[in-house]
Amino acid sequence: MYSRLLISGLLLCSIKSYSALNVETEITFAEKQYTALAESIPSTGAYISTGDPFSVQWSLTNSDPWTVGFYAGSLWMLYKHTRDEKWRNLAIANQNGLFARQFDTGTHDVGFVLMSSYGHALELTGNSSYADFINQGAQALLGRFFSKYFLCSFQFSLLFTL
Repeated sequence: MYSRLLISGLLLCSIKSYSALNVETEITFAEKQYTALAESIPSTGAYISTGDPFSVQWSLTNSDPWTVGFYAGSLWMLYKHTRDEKWRNLAIANQNGLFARQFDTGTHDVGFVLMSSYGHALELTGNSSYADFINQGAQALLGRFFSKYFLCSFQFSLLFTL
């Protein structure tokens, strides 16, 4: 009984908080956070892997994990909402290191990498060369599909036949 009341109260508080959300304030806060983040990580060759909310340090990785396009995607979203060229330039610089991922046939997560970065770039700039990256990534992903079985080979290359 008390747990249901607590959960109901938390839901009501979250609804009230959400209705009081000031988008401009949140974007300004995001800009401050991403400015600090951009200053704290190398400009090329390193990608954010994970973060700890209790630390100012980020775990960095190479361009292999499926999450590497998310940072560029976040930068593109800041550009979308602010039209500040700083975010556009940072997004482009970050996603340039993902060039080789369009040819990646070793994972089914190519879409996360390319659409989070190059997909937003295409949407926000209209630059058709970004569509080429996306189309090449789709071709790489298509190579993992086995039409005979209607299956896509996943990370562990498990293929089950009927």
